[in-house]
Amino acid sequence: MLQELTDGEFIARVQASRTLIGPTDRRIIDAIVQDPKAVVEGTVSDLAKRAGAAQSSVIRACHSLGYGGFQEMKLTVTRDLARREVTANENPELTFNGDLTSDTPPTEIIRAIAVKSAETVRTIPDTVSPEAFSAALDALQQATRIVVVGNGTSAGSARDASYRLAMLGRTVSAPSDSRTQQLHSHHLSQGTVCLVISHAGSTRETLNAATAAKDSGATVVALTSFRASPLTDIASIVLVAGGFDYGFRLEVMASRLAHLAVIDALFVGLALREPEQSALALEAVADIGARAKL
Repeated sequence: MLQELTDGEFIARVQASRTLIGPTDRRIIDAIVQDPKAVVEGTVSDLAKRAGAAQSSVIRACHSLGYGGFQEMKLTVTRDLARREVTANENPELTFNGDLTSDTPPTEIIRAIAVKSAETVRTIPDTVSPEAFSAALDALQQATRIVVVGNGTSAGSARDASYRLAMLGRTVSAPSDSRTQQLHSHHLSQGTVCLVISHAGSTRETLNAATAAKDSGATVVALTSFRASPLTDIASIVLVAGGFDYGFRLEVMASRLAHLAVIDALFVGLALREPEQSALALEAVADIGARAKL
């Protein structure tokens, strides 16, 4: 019985690159997912034959996922399979990938979702470019003003990002109204940042604000789930972190967890760059909290 890939770095890359994948790439990716062991044990020629594609198409598909070539992709699949075996040996229940139904016990539901959510967070380093993350830190650290934009399921993440940046003493706003978002973005300038959070990167109101920020000369930092979208075309810096598609719109929910984790990483990264200033700012936050309890 074939053991399909259902999570891990390879699947994370497929999800992040979904909008870049054409029909031929899809056939090749499906062949990898359906029989990963054959990929580990075979050659680029073997995979091309199973997918009904040319060897050059296999290499091109690897490139579309961000790999340098077939061997780099093969190493990832090997690690994913090894990690799954270790996990299964430690706790067989963690390999659960079956569909949840109306008969699923509540304890199984929460366990399954928790496992999937944890896997989403674990794969963030596989899709977030270190160079892009460093560039985002540079832009946020040097920004004289920051506007955070997020709508729909990303609205809560935007508010969280704004609060955390304010905790470090940054001048930041996160308007909840889409027109106010566009207005604030329009009044940005060079040396400022518009941090835009969007799962699919295609929400019209969000794109309007991002475009206004770009036109004003601000640096647009996108935190999104896919490598290619209307938002990534606008942004100067793109941080890709998303969730797997498990049905029940869990992809969107898992992506929210991934985005919050990246926001936490930005918060910590900024704090570490300016430890003394950050310590003073966080002390002020603690004082405000203490006074609120009186």
